[in-house]
Amino acid sequence: MNTNRIVRAAVLCLCLAIVSQIAHSQTVRIGGWALTNNGQIVKNFVYTGSCPVKLQFAWGVLSTAPTEIKYHFERSDGAQAPPGQMGLPRANTSEDVITTWDLGANIPRFADFTGWEELVIDSPNRVSQKINFTLHCTPATVRIGGWALTSNGQIVKNFEYTGSCPVPLQFAWGVLATAPMEIKYHFERSDGAKAPPGQKMLPKANTSVDVLTTWELGANIPRFADFKGWEDLVIDTPNRVSQKINFTLHCR
Repeated sequence: MNTNRIVRAAVLCLCLAIVSQIAHSQTVRIGGWALTNNGQIVKNFVYTGSCPVKLQFAWGVLSTAPTEIKYHFERSDGAQAPPGQMGLPRANTSEDVITTWDLGANIPRFADFTGWEELVIDSPNRVSQKINFTLHCTPATVRIGGWALTSNGQIVKNFEYTGSCPVPLQFAWGVLATAPMEIKYHFERSDGAKAPPGQKMLPKANTSVDVLTTWELGANIPRFADFKGWEDLVIDTPNRVSQKINFTLHCR
């Protein structure tokens, strides 16, 4: 009887030792980390561009055995996010832990700003990794990428129209910016007309949006047999830039 008890106790101790060894072997580590903006890697963890900007911090976490981790984030501005948790379903297979931080403005403080965000894994073992970064905020700017002249949906080649008059000519400019923003603009013309201000949203960075206007021109009179003129798009904000479309009109 006593022998059986001793054997059972020995088996129990052995099982506990095995469980303890397995639990101890389930260690978590951080394999890599990255900083991105709009899905693009921020090289050398230095961002230069328009602000505010949403930066995404990512860490690859893996474990020696399937397990669940508990973690939190800490930041250089003193913020500390509430704890989170996630499962690592496969051994030695990296899973991403991700957080975002809206940063910066076009003020002197962010002209050369350094900071960090840290992932702290609390269990099953404590490990952490800090991502240091530098932020250079530059003013967002608008430019005119291209322009065209059309009549009845057809491109006017070389900006020279020959045909019946009067004719509605459509002037088009492709406008793009380094960050999403609203622009304000007006048109000026060679006949002295000046349209009232307009405005348009550019919803995506570095994506062209058309600004259009129509001018009905010409008549079958000698003045328009060989008429030259222009229309100018003038962007007033956020920065002043303009592009003139020169054209020639041959009314037949």
